[in-house]
Amino acid sequence: MTESAQAKKKLTRRSLLGGALTLGGGAALSTAAAPTSAFAAPVVMDREKKFHPIVASSTQNIVETDSGKVYGYARDGVIGYRGIPYGGDTSGKNRFMPPTKPTPWTGVRSALYWGWVSPITQNATWDGRRAQWAHDDESFMFEWDDGAPSEDCLRINVWTPGLDNKKRAVMFWIHGGGMVSGSDNELRAYDGENLARSQDVVVVSINHRLGVLGFLNLMEYGDQYASSPNVSMLDIIQALGWVKTNIANFGGDPGRVMIFGQSGGGSKVGTIMGMPAAKGLFHRASI
Repeated sequence: MTESAQAKKKLTRRSLLGGALTLGGGAALSTAAAPTSAFAAPVVMDREKKFHPIVASSTQNIVETDSGKVYGYARDGVIGYRGIPYGGDTSGKNRFMPPTKPTPWTGVRSALYWGWVSPITQNATWDGRRAQWAHDDESFMFEWDDGAPSEDCLRINVWTPGLDNKKRAVMFWIHGGGMVSGSDNELRAYDGENLARSQDVVVVSINHRLGVLGFLNLMEYGDQYASSPNVSMLDIIQALGWVKTNIANFGGDPGRVMIFGQSGGGSKVGTIMGMPAAKGLFHRASI
């Protein structure tokens, strides 16, 4: 292969992002062909057509939940709410215990950014670092974001096309991570805005306890720990209960909820399908 041919095949971050922007604008696939040199031409943004303002105001897009009012942000016809508490802090006396109700708040709470994520378990396989970080090319493609850890991590996100009485189907996403890692925002694809917009559905995702915080069996240490091996799954049940109670206020139908998940999230879906406590909280499932 000649040096010129090698230059043509070289993939740069600029050319990759340039192609993604072109495709995102709706152009044909052929327009994203590799540049004729190792350096891509700069991408020129048409701001009149491709600038998508985000509107966030404490006086707009206010929704009432059973714990208090929240406001979100709007972009291109979809309203997003992130980091809403669906359960109480799981640290201290609540560690290894079933989830509790969140502490109610007064006024209007902002729901603009991702909530806390469960701390990642440290063991022989997951030593506090994401295993994929060892692979530079994988990190480049996926751009992992593990979020900010805290045991106050029972948080829920909602994306809706409208605050109305339309009663849209609800898609409840459960993240993967082998039960010991992951979060609602570890990958950009987990953001539910585009799915809500393209399919006219209400999209929900959550964080919940992981690893030893969610699955450690302490039953031998007293009846108070009878639920300790399953508190992570009880977190998800509580989140589904939150959806049943509140989702109608976000334009969703509590009678049409589908749970879906990938990898460890798929395992959680299968587990929920066998839990009596989940009866009536979901109506379809996809693994």
